[in-house]
Amino acid sequence: MIRPLCSRLFCAQVALIFGLFAAMSGCEGDVAADTTAVDGGAAGADAAATGSDTSTGSDSAAGSDADSSPQPPTPYAYSGGTCPKLHGGSNKIFSWNGDRAVNIFLPTKLDNPGLLFAWHGLGDTMQNFGNAIGAATLANKLNVIVVVPQSKGSVTGWGWTSDNTALADSTLFDDLLTCVDAQWDIDNFRVMTTGFSAGALWSSYLVIKRSTFLATALIWSGGTGPKAYDYKKPKRQIPVLLAWGGKEDNAFLSFDETTNHMATNLRKDGHIVITCNHNLKHTIPFDGLNWG
Repeated sequence: MIRPLCSRLFCAQVALIFGLFAAMSGCEGDVAADTTAVDGGAAGADAAATGSDTSTGSDSAAGSDADSSPQPPTPYAYSGGTCPKLHGGSNKIFSWNGDRAVNIFLPTKLDNPGLLFAWHGLGDTMQNFGNAIGAATLANKLNVIVVVPQSKGSVTGWGWTSDNTALADSTLFDDLLTCVDAQWDIDNFRVMTTGFSAGALWSSYLVIKRSTFLATALIWSGGTGPKAYDYKKPKRQIPVLLAWGGKEDNAFLSFDETTNHMATNLRKDGHIVITCNHNLKHTIPFDGLNWG
């Protein structure tokens, strides 16, 4: 189902996400990566939500209807004091309580580029995932800086299970947004997130908790629910594409359940939602980002 209107701030981004990921059989809308991106491994028991639901920053505050202010909010101050000098390629940035690794892919022309966060799956690496989604190609095709962080290697990959477990990774998102913007003057109307599996669950968390900073989200086998991060109403309405591999899309969760849980709730809250069941189980189809 495609709703007719979105927040005034990010309506222009609907065209971007819809143009990026084009329609295919099984989709209610549009979809799509350059190479196969599979979850790096680590099957296991369901990763049930743990810890208390403690808010992580101002975007988590309870609010009324989606904000329709004309400008994106100013990013939070860098938690480490003065932002480090970043560059294309492999970087380290101090965030929360230690150094974090991140690969950065720059477009050829750094003319007010957008920013795309890409979060890898459980057991995967930033190098593999960046190659799998064709991050270097996307940077030039979309005029975006593509940021591919490395997880800290926790049992769930990223901190999507609760607000307590999210503290380190939500701070990393905030710090990277702040420091990339400070260095390259990004277009804050074009901040996007994508991910696969555990990385998609983390992108789903960001849709809920950092919606005021996001223009769009493309989520491959993610979502919300009692065994993931349970749905809460985002402060801002943004267009979201949810893709998954059907009833047999299982790893440590049923992604059929989590995807549909998130889609149903986002639609109830007035978001533009495109759903795509590619029926290929737990993977991003090999030609995914070329489905346009």
